[in-house]
Amino acid sequence: MIKQLAGRATALIHPKCRFDRTIFILGHMRCGSTALSHILCSHPQISGYGEAHISYKSRSDIGLLILNQTKRNSYRQSSTYLFDKILHSRYDSHNSTDFFESRAMFMIREPIKTIQSIRTLFSSIGSNEYSNDVLVSDYYEERMCSLLANWEKFPSMHRIGISFEQLKTDPEKNLVKISEMIGLSPQLTNNYQQPRNGLGHGAGDPLTSHKYNKIISDNISTTSTDTLQQITLPESRLQALHNLYVQALSTVTQV
Repeated sequence: MIKQLAGRATALIHPKCRFDRTIFILGHMRCGSTALSHILCSHPQISGYGEAHISYKSRSDIGLLILNQTKRNSYRQSSTYLFDKILHSRYDSHNSTDFFESRAMFMIREPIKTIQSIRTLFSSIGSNEYSNDVLVSDYYEERMCSLLANWEKFPSMHRIGISFEQLKTDPEKNLVKISEMIGLSPQLTNNYQQPRNGLGHGAGDPLTSHKYNKIISDNISTTSTDTLQQITLPESRLQALHNLYVQALSTVTQV
């Protein structure tokens, strides 16, 4: 209750608490979003750090975003835009209509490597939250369906879709497209500053993101893993997930 009141008060007095001044990455875990988040948050016009874990139902929640960034010493007073990353549907499935006035980058990745990467990440950090391939595949399927539903709600000039492979293959080209969609000047460049003190939970991949300061064309470093686990799912399930990915790829990236 106190947090909600604080967010409401911040939204009432702060002119930046508007959805048309907010930028989101909408994706799923291990889609390549960490490096892009760092690049966006290194731009002087954008204030943010990563994933704030806020559900956006009203302008008051943008006030919570400012408070969240301030608490982590990542709030940039001189910025034009606020940034957040959303990787779970509980944060973007019950949004207000105003939410779709924001600018959104949809990020997706093919299912097999995504599932392997999620399993490896959670195993490496000692978490049982996604302890088997069934749980991870259910998350992937639900999240992809949610992303497709949200894609249709954004005006075409407020959204852009990028796959993991597209960003990996030609980061500069895609950064130009994102800059034009948002209206950034100067445009984004393929380099970033590491978040101060790591910023803890929500700042991105804890395994390898600290080793790099750009998107590497032949391998998006912040989603790379040395050992990928074998997937133990029926072929029919993998095919269904692949078909869903192909549908999403065609819809949000026009490939």
